[in-house]
Amino acid sequence: MLASILKRLHYCARTLRSIDTNDLNKFIFRKLKYHALNTRVIFTLLVSICIISFSILSSQSVYFFIPQTTVGSFASFLIFVLIVSILTFIFYPLIIIFTVNALNGLFKSNSWIKVISKLTTLSVAFILGIDNMAQKTINLNDKAQIVIAWILVYLLILNRYLAYLKAHESKTYNRSAVILIVLIAGFSFKPFININAHTLETLNITNINPQVYLTWPNCELLKNLNTSLNLSESNDTLNNSKYYTELKNNQGCFIYGNTIRYSFGYDYALLVKRNIHPLIDRNGIHYNAYVRLNCFANNCYSDNNLQYKANVDIYNSLISNGENLDHTF
Repeated sequence: MLASILKRLHYCARTLRSIDTNDLNKFIFRKLKYHALNTRVIFTLLVSICIISFSILSSQSVYFFIPQTTVGSFASFLIFVLIVSILTFIFYPLIIIFTVNALNGLFKSNSWIKVISKLTTLSVAFILGIDNMAQKTINLNDKAQIVIAWILVYLLILNRYLAYLKAHESKTYNRSAVILIVLIAGFSFKPFININAHTLETLNITNINPQVYLTWPNCELLKNLNTSLNLSESNDTLNNSKYYTELKNNQGCFIYGNTIRYSFGYDYALLVKRNIHPLIDRNGIHYNAYVRLNCFANNCYSDNNLQYKANVDIYNSLISNGENLDHTF
């Protein structure tokens, strides 16, 4: 079995050395153009992304803001998010692959040095690409997973290209291709959530620590009537003038910290981190408590007692990064 694996690896390495990167780019361009103009493929891809995205978000207990006032706003929001997701996770790595292939195509050599330099250049380009795209918004572990996923995408492209050369046109996926697709999906799940959240932030669908005015009834909705939350006054965002101020004569309130605001059209949701410092439960686990104010067509309600472990709290990461960006200069 080991001999068979080594033989296959040797064959792959030898094939990789002889690949014409310019012809590979033509193959990528032809396939991309075909699928981009094929409405059946686009529709299937969009539906698949929708199902996978909502499944991931549901399994991770991550809030996903969806406008609900009109069908038009819902549809336009969904299409907008899907376009951003496709650009981020499909076209971005393809542009890097296309560029690196074009550069390597300038050197007419089939030596092992060229193969090693090709893979090294591609890996470095992926690392620089994700670092430029995500910067400080996601952690090192997520960046590493994305780079691995992109490398697997490149290997999948090579797999399809070799199948194309061998059978001129292969419409079925071999076992190696299926394994690569599964691995790509596995490495992309968690980073998908984080990058999508930060992408929406940069597009102003999500605002970190904005100054928000609320009417008095909505101010009251932020307050938790359940006294089971072990939150001291000194650790309460709504009891600290740095984050929250109530106006006189019940004229409303301003909240301007420890918040994330999602908005599209006339609908919005305001997520408020109730604690300033992490809370500790009876088992010694650190967690953060939130209240979310949801407003659709001027009708508002709140979700209280939202609690997330501090070490996996994506919302706290968003708020912290927002504070760091505010104090960069």
